[in-house]
Amino acid sequence: MKKIILALLFVGVLVLPFAASAALTPPTGNVGSASAGTSIPTTDVENTVNALTNWFFALFLIVAVWFLILAGFHFVTANGDTEAVNKARSEVMYAAIGILIAVLSKGIVSLAFGLAKQ
Repeated sequence: MKKIILALLFVGVLVLPFAASAALTPPTGNVGSASAGTSIPTTDVENTVNALTNWFFALFLIVAVWFLILAGFHFVTANGDTEAVNKARSEVMYAAIGILIAVLSKGIVSLAFGLAKQ
C-alpha cells in the first residue's frame, strides 16, 4: 500500500510544474477590451526568482542523484547486513525527499506567479 501511495505521490509531483505552467500562457484573440497580440509583461522580479529557482532545482537534482548513487553503493556493499540495508533505504528516502522539494519549489513558484498575474 505504501508503495502505491508513494508512486502516485511521485507521479503527481512530477506533473505539478507542467500543470502550473499551463496556466501561465496568455489567452489569444480578443479578450475584453484588449487587442489581439497583447501579452502580459514580465517583471525583473519574476525573471530573477525564476533564475534562482532554476539554479536551486539543478543543484538539488545533482545532489539527489549523488545520494541515490551513494545509496545504491551502500545497497550493493551491505552483504545482507540489516543495519546497512536500512541505512541505504533511509538514504534513498532522503534523496526522494530532496527531489520532491526541488520539483515542488519549481511548481509553487510557477503557480504563485500565475496567480499573481490574474
